[in-house]
Amino acid sequence: MSKGKTYFIFIATLILIFLAIQTIRPEPKNWKPSFSKIHKWPYGNYALFRLLENIFPKQHIIYSRTSPYTFLPEYENGFNYILITNKYTAGDEENDALFNFVSRGNNLFIATSEINYILYQQTGLSIESDYSHPDSLLTSTINFTETSLKKNEGYKFRGSHVSNYFSIDSLMSSYEILILGKNAKNQPNFVCMKIEEGLLFMHANPLVFTNYNIVYDPLNQEYVSKALSYLPIQSVIWDDYYNLGPEGSTSEVRYLLSSPYLKTAWFILLFSILTYMLTESKRRQRIIPVIKPPINTTLEFTHTVGRLYFQQKDHANLARKKVTYFLESIRRRFNIDTQQINEEFAEQLSARSGVDKDTVQSVTKHIQRIQSGIAASEKELLALSHSIDMFNIKSNA
Repeated sequence: MSKGKTYFIFIATLILIFLAIQTIRPEPKNWKPSFSKIHKWPYGNYALFRLLENIFPKQHIIYSRTSPYTFLPEYENGFNYILITNKYTAGDEENDALFNFVSRGNNLFIATSEINYILYQQTGLSIESDYSHPDSLLTSTINFTETSLKKNEGYKFRGSHVSNYFSIDSLMSSYEILILGKNAKNQPNFVCMKIEEGLLFMHANPLVFTNYNIVYDPLNQEYVSKALSYLPIQSVIWDDYYNLGPEGSTSEVRYLLSSPYLKTAWFILLFSILTYMLTESKRRQRIIPVIKPPINTTLEFTHTVGRLYFQQKDHANLARKKVTYFLESIRRRFNIDTQQINEEFAEQLSARSGVDKDTVQSVTKHIQRIQSGIAASEKELLALSHSIDMFNIKSNA
């Protein structure tokens, strides 16, 4: 049997084994917090989006995957905007568009577990997590502050993920903040503030509104309905822009990965290509090695060290090194004793190098100043370097 047929049978066998495993194994749950209305995952918002028709009866539900900066200016007033996401990431322009939307008489409901600095500057709110709440590790309890909505024993949610609460910086916020809900430790997790003609509602526990909590316990569904009942019955804009990105941004690969069958076919294709590359892309002839000539990096290293000392502003140290290097070159080139830098040294150096006395005296004067131990400034370092360069040019160094 030829070598090519052996590889083909091996790859085909692996593919068949992989397909058999994919067919018989149960589909795993996707616990990624997507907060999108199109996902039926535990932490998607498919169930809540379907409930909107009951919470806001006979109202128009608008689905948006467009930036608020380009989408909201056309909406004047009479709208509720719902944004449930893991992290509030709106930039300056998008944040301004949202606040202008509220100030025109609309309502904005934000449920998020993380607030960026832009929103903190405007509201004075930041989100903290407290995993030491008095509930057990299996449940977390939250409740409303309004008597008509409050439940005596509170609303219990599975898991310790409902532990976020708002930290309020009253000096930063320019709005009056009304606390609508708290957790078991009496920490605020649901607040409201009036912004000119509209209202901004903020909730620190977005996972409360996901499929997992709504489907698991009907009381949780009751909590979600009560929380959204603060919004008036009017048209609703549901934002998925911050969860899925802009409409049409989904790539071909992302579409393939969205289906388990297409995903399996995609990975089989990649595996087959990789196997082919490893087995059939070998060169038939031995590779001739490329021998690179040695590179003299002494000058480059010297420049690098010099820049390092200069950037650290260690001028005295760099000046001493330049003097040491210069005197070494004088001893090597002109065979002159450099123990004493004086008038005799200057005359001898001028005579042997052919450089005029003024240039030599300028160099010796700077050397004497450095050797005297006086702290060298940046200006003095540059003057020393200039005088040494002039000497080297005139002595044809």
